[in-house]
Amino acid sequence: MKIEEQIKVLQQRRSRLDLDDADQIREITDQIQHLFDEMNPDKRNNPFAVWLRSQLTDMDITTQVLGDWCGVGRVTVSHWINGHSIPQTKAWNELARIVSERTQKPLSEVLVKMSQTI
Repeated sequence: MKIEEQIKVLQQRRSRLDLDDADQIREITDQIQHLFDEMNPDKRNNPFAVWLRSQLTDMDITTQVLGDWCGVGRVTVSHWINGHSIPQTKAWNELARIVSERTQKPLSEVLVKMSQTI
């Protein structure tokens, strides 16, 4: 199976999980990230990093501010926007909530968009 197909299968499995299944969501997310890294050695251009950088620009906030709001440090946000990592489950959910509130988009729409980037 091609890497793209493997990622799609994992994304579908993750989308069927309940938000309370944090460990399973994180495990699947890590698997997706690993496959994505195999496909894209230039991590800065991974879809999540590109999406998050555009959100920071659109919301006109800094990595420090976003980190404070998500309960993580500025360096962690820097890792996200440079494609070195993705948010852990708690920060992921907080990031979605923040983007939803700041952009006035439904939370479900933001979560779907975020999930499509990894």
